[in-house]
Amino acid sequence: MPNDGWYDDTGGGPVMARLVMFSEEVQKLRYVEIEYPAWALTGYPSYVPEILIIITMEKAVENMFVQEMAYDPDMYGAVGSFGNPASVDSSDTEALRFWKTERLDWNPNYYPGFYADIWPILFCLNEFNCLTLILEASNSPPRKRPAAPLTA
Repeated sequence: MPNDGWYDDTGGGPVMARLVMFSEEVQKLRYVEIEYPAWALTGYPSYVPEILIIITMEKAVENMFVQEMAYDPDMYGAVGSFGNPASVDSSDTEALRFWKTERLDWNPNYYPGFYADIWPILFCLNEFNCLTLILEASNSPPRKRPAAPLTA
């Protein structure tokens, strides 16, 4: 994003992409250049009041369980234990307290599944029809008001 020197909590700019995938037909990596750039906007989901928050309550609760209740210690857990994490019983307050004293972090080798984790986010954005209406209205020329009559 070309937002160097910006100090607000939003940013936007052009992005280009290259799709890299393993092709089973030829048994090697294939590269597909995306033809047209896109414009990416980053910001808090409620930056525009008319836009609903994109993160669902289910995802917010799941994130809380991952970071606070050891729900998926292979994704977020004790550093050095990824790949073979110890199971933590979240109903055992002492085990959970001990887990929280360890140095916890996100697993750098954990990759989300496209259809399980990424596709729902992209599909959710497709449901924001109100955004189209807002942008359509914002691109309209301003309406001219009739001049107020002069009073003496």
